[in-house]
Amino acid sequence: MRTELELIQKIEAWLDGSMSAEEQRLFEENMLRDAHLLGEVRLQQEIMNGIENAALRQKIQQTGRLRRRRRNLRNWGGAGLAVILLTAAIFLIAKQHVPATPTSAPPNIPAKSQAPIYSGATTHDTIIPTNTGFTLSIPNTQPDSNEQRVRTKNTIPLQSFHINTNADTVIETKGGIILSIPASSFLDSSGQPVTGPIDFVIHEALDPASIIKAGLSTRSGDQLLETGGMFYVDAVQDGRTLKIDPSRSIYAQVPANQYQPDMQLFTGRRLADGTIDWQDPRPLEHYLNTVDIHQLNFYPPHYLDSVRSWGYNADDRQFTDSLYFSFAGLSSQAAAPVRSSPVAAQPRPVDYTQRDTIILDSSIGPRYDCDIDPARIKAIWNDSFRNTLLATREFEQRMTYIHMAGPKILDLYVQNLDKNLSTIDSMTAASPYISGQLKGEIFPSFARRRDGKVPLGIQQLQKLNIYYIQKTQAFATAVARTQKEFWDHEALLDKKYTDHTIDSIERTSRNFQQELDINFREACRQLGYTIAPARPTPSVYQVKLPATGWFNLDKYVRTATEGRTTLNVTDPQTGKKTVIQYLPASFHPARWKDYDRLYVYLLPDRLSSYMRLTSANGSYPEKLNVLLSYDLVCIGYKGGQAFFYSKPKVQAGDHSFGLQPIDSATLDIQLKKWGNQSQSAGLLRENAFDRWRQQDRPRLQRNERLRDLRDKMERAFFSKCLFWGEAEPQ
Repeated sequence: MRTELELIQKIEAWLDGSMSAEEQRLFEENMLRDAHLLGEVRLQQEIMNGIENAALRQKIQQTGRLRRRRRNLRNWGGAGLAVILLTAAIFLIAKQHVPATPTSAPPNIPAKSQAPIYSGATTHDTIIPTNTGFTLSIPNTQPDSNEQRVRTKNTIPLQSFHINTNADTVIETKGGIILSIPASSFLDSSGQPVTGPIDFVIHEALDPASIIKAGLSTRSGDQLLETGGMFYVDAVQDGRTLKIDPSRSIYAQVPANQYQPDMQLFTGRRLADGTIDWQDPRPLEHYLNTVDIHQLNFYPPHYLDSVRSWGYNADDRQFTDSLYFSFAGLSSQAAAPVRSSPVAAQPRPVDYTQRDTIILDSSIGPRYDCDIDPARIKAIWNDSFRNTLLATREFEQRMTYIHMAGPKILDLYVQNLDKNLSTIDSMTAASPYISGQLKGEIFPSFARRRDGKVPLGIQQLQKLNIYYIQKTQAFATAVARTQKEFWDHEALLDKKYTDHTIDSIERTSRNFQQELDINFREACRQLGYTIAPARPTPSVYQVKLPATGWFNLDKYVRTATEGRTTLNVTDPQTGKKTVIQYLPASFHPARWKDYDRLYVYLLPDRLSSYMRLTSANGSYPEKLNVLLSYDLVCIGYKGGQAFFYSKPKVQAGDHSFGLQPIDSATLDIQLKKWGNQSQSAGLLRENAFDRWRQQDRPRLQRNERLRDLRDKMERAFFSKCLFWGEAEPQ
């Protein structure tokens, strides 16, 4: 049961180190034996390793945030120029990031690694593609004819960092620029990767004084720039200048007092007169800050509010996850389970809370074509997508409307993790699968925010897409199988109620037919028929016969037997009379209100089964056939304690009696003594079923609660198509 889910959970537990030592040992032994398991682990490992660089970028954002908490910022202005003055600095920090590798991992088993998750702050983000000087600037529309280019003076202090190219490194300059340098980021003059230590050199001019002192230009051609800071980077090994590998660019954050979305990155080109002209402007990448993906809310709109209004603890993440994901596979987006319906009426509980895994009675066939299958949400709401744009507050804001838009729109975001979030917003607004306010207002407004992305390599993106598809199907299949197995088992238990009901109907019918036959034969005897003819069936044709003799006698006998009333019939041809009496009796157990359950039985000596009497406010009335002899048996229960009373050959009239406590084993012995063999066996079965039914009551209440919860969930979250009743395009 739940093979796919258990496999996924074990892989994730092994990767994040939450297994015990013994569990880890057994899991790694299984990996060595099972090629399929090893492949699944490696796929997940590659995904995790692929987003390590994203974690590194987040780490420098956290470093920048802590750095800026210790820094005072103020604005400088003049001649349309707005720049940032850094009034304090801390000594440069060199940091290295090396993924942890367990020493206990056996050969051929992928090493576990984890990328930390960090939060960032407002900065100018960019990628450094080559060795040169840069400025963060925007064109100034106000002309400044007095501004002249001046030569760059060599007055900016050099900052040198001795780093190891074999490891990811994070450094921070005195001015607060933070750079993420991936391992193997540098090439020599022949284009070959560089290994070992290098010197990484930085000049920075982030405040007006430094810019003016260095004589740095703030012009691009004839256009005046509004700069947010200038910096120069270089890398050297053994006196040789290195190049940055274009496929492994350096990621930089430049501190900003106020973020300006139009800021661009210009590359500095030295002119013949020694001045610098800022060229090749490129928009800055606005990278998103990831958070712990498990702290985000990917539920449908108002889901937690609804759970709370239904009387459950909406703060119990285990419960809310279990409830929501129990609907995985109930749409045409995944395999649909088969329904096993209960067959017995069940009491609705007053107060019952189910905190374990929720198993909801499923339905036949796909129904939720326009709602997002929870299996898709389950597939993305885990560590495999940490440090992707799905693990951002910006994406969380969109999830409310993605639920309204449907699964095709969710796929659009998942399959384009390498793009800016605003780009995917524009793609969504142009999609034929949404309309109305979603299309004309909501997603266009998201696109106008120009939210960026979380960098992710194309190889890891492809693997994440494979993971998304595989795990969606795995979750849906596993949940569907679990649901079916659970409800098939419940149906077997529920069948006991059906079998007992059928047995009671057959017992009552059998008693009636036997008593009817006894009464019919006695009536024939009293009327003078020495051999009773075969009794006609209940449905007969009635005709007037010219000859004398018996006819339609069975109608009188059946009516008297069904109504348990005295039969008194005279044959008009012979004048003979037949009388079969039914005399009233009533049975009154003492202190009947003290019992949780009370059963009164009569055992007729000439019938094959017992008669169970019905209570009327503590009294159990019945009419006794004078042709039969009756034994009385009464069983009561108070909590788990049984009580018993019996009396042979009871007569018509009122009977009051008290019950005595008895243990279960002795009660079974007593029941075997009363009535004929068939009756005692029936009493034992009846009593055993009653005991089982009481033990089964919590299960019935739980299932009733689950079905009620299922109905509420279906009405609230899985009964609609598109937002505001819009039809999906064909």
